[in-house]
Amino acid sequence: MVKKVVIVFSATVVLISSCYNQKEELLYPLGANCNGINAKFSVDVNPIIQTNCAISGCHDGSSTNGPGPLTSYDRIRDAASRIRTAVVDRTMPKGSTLSTDDIRKIVCWIDSGTPNN
Repeated sequence: MVKKVVIVFSATVVLISSCYNQKEELLYPLGANCNGINAKFSVDVNPIIQTNCAISGCHDGSSTNGPGPLTSYDRIRDAASRIRTAVVDRTMPKGSTLSTDDIRKIVCWIDSGTPNN
């Protein structure tokens, strides 16, 4: 009986591990490729944040949610890693969703070092 359990367990482990996908574009579809995207804070990222995040009840000037207000470059830069995770995971913005293009702009701006441009 123990031999059967060991065989079934071993077969399960082999099957599960063989299903792992190592293609970067499938693992990280929104953050892996920034070719051709030169996102600028003032033109691309800030308008997305102000329209979708820095609104009443979310991350406006009086917010205590998550990283707090996302109303200035400094605040957004300081929260960049949290923002990146939230938009890639599509857990933010609450109640709506960003387009793939908007997500790529945010991710590529953050991945390029969050320049104040």
